Amino acid sequence: MTSAISGLLGNSNIINMAMTVMFPEAAIAGAVANIGSQIIGDVVKQAASQLCQESGMPKFVQDIVKQVVDQVLGQNKQPTEPGCESKCKDGGRGDWMQNFIDNLAKQLTEAVKDGMDKDGKCEGGGKGGHKATGGSWLVALARALGEVAGDKAAKMVELANKLETLNDDSKGLEKGSKAEEANAKESTATQNELNGVSKEFQQFMEMINNVVKGIGDGLTSVARK
Repeated sequence: MTSAISGLLGNSNIINMAMTVMFPEAAIAGAVANIGSQIIGDVVKQAASQLCQESGMPKFVQDIVKQVVDQVLGQNKQPTEPGCESKCKDGGRGDWMQNFIDNLAKQLTEAVKDGMDKDGKCEGGGKGGHKATGGSWLVALARALGEVAGDKAAKMVELANKLETLNDDSKGLEKGSKAEEANAKESTATQNELNGVSKEFQQFMEMINNVVKGIGDGLTSVARK
């Protein structure tokens, strides 16, 4: 899933886009949080829809996922100002948001399928000869969501290591030289990206934790079906 996440962290970074919007800082912060949560929610719901259509996920499981996501989004809605969210979204290039959702939902779908295959519970029997239950679908989805958070954490480590290397390299550069100037610019850009990734990681973890908790509650209702 790293490539899809990198797309959001690059040209379509919602943190960078928000900086171009003329609204109070608090309104921008709320809008960015809402957009990030909406993206994750749409990814999860779209993945569940694809699994229902293509891989035999029961419809009632898809309904549980949708209900959980909508509930989490409602509970975590941040205050902002009218028009601020749309301005932040429009700051990207073309259909960046939908393209990102489509790509990540596809990869999340594949991650769920892979998890089901490893458990021997894929559609039609799979390796273990057991058809998946509603509960096993939800467990596989929760596990795949954890992989999304893992990709975010890996990106943070990558950027932190790059920043450390740049800082070490700067010690041997001549003061006022072009090499020092280039190093300083690269360090600043890397630090800004790391700050953005850290914020996005926080958003991902908050949303994912809430969705996984909701899925856990959903498992209780699945057990009664």
